[in-house]
Amino acid sequence: MLENNRRDKNDSHEFDGEQLVLIGEGKEVEHPGTGKSVKPRFLSTPHSPLSTPHSDDRLLNVADWLTSPNNRRFAEAQVNRIWFHLLGRGIVDPIDDFRATNPPSNPAVLVALTDDFIAHRFDVQHLIRTIMASRTYQLAADPNETNRDDESNFSHAIVRRLSAEQLADSFSQVLGAKLNFSGYPANTRAAQLAGVRTFRRRESDPASGDQLLTMFGKPPRLQACECERSDEPTLAQTFQVVSGPILNELLARGTNRLRDWLGSKLDSDQLI
Repeated sequence: MLENNRRDKNDSHEFDGEQLVLIGEGKEVEHPGTGKSVKPRFLSTPHSPLSTPHSDDRLLNVADWLTSPNNRRFAEAQVNRIWFHLLGRGIVDPIDDFRATNPPSNPAVLVALTDDFIAHRFDVQHLIRTIMASRTYQLAADPNETNRDDESNFSHAIVRRLSAEQLADSFSQVLGAKLNFSGYPANTRAAQLAGVRTFRRRESDPASGDQLLTMFGKPPRLQACECERSDEPTLAQTFQVVSGPILNELLARGTNRLRDWLGSKLDSDQLI
């Protein structure tokens, strides 16, 4: 059973994104044709969750099956996602599109990293160290004549712009002025936010930090898919960085790093 914690009780179509999952005890799904109870089963296996050690808690049954060393798809998906965040493109691309007709660009690398990830009991830090210590990760972004047009074989680093969270935190760090995020305490960093809150006209205006994150593509995380995020450049983003109201707000604050420098007795050479 799902509980929708929407703010607007009059809007039955609103979905807040925060859900409370409750396990209905003693209730099974009935087959619409026969009327008999249909016991849940794992994907691609004849075994029922009811026969596992955690038969009293089906969520634990699912978790055990999901993270089992025999379920390679979970490990492959995790490896591919970490690889994507470190190198800018997944071995399987798009990263959420695992299927027979979308094979990995380098199957041997995916298999080797998956085996190592499972052998180290799904240790994400070990996986990150392994990838970052590789020659592939440490390649320069400058292409040569042989790999200038390569976009899938990781023959050179992929040039990427900062994410919405990185950009927002960079503004705050450089100017010494924190952005505000609706519903979060002061001094919260953008990288700490799960998603951007959605706003309606009849509600209060979003905070400056929410506006900046939304403009640069951070999603509200209503879907379990990386495709929800947008990395496409827009003209509004250019105007915001050049002379936008959010950046001007940080510059105009009574306390920021620039005002501290202007109020100091240091000369230009010392400040630089």
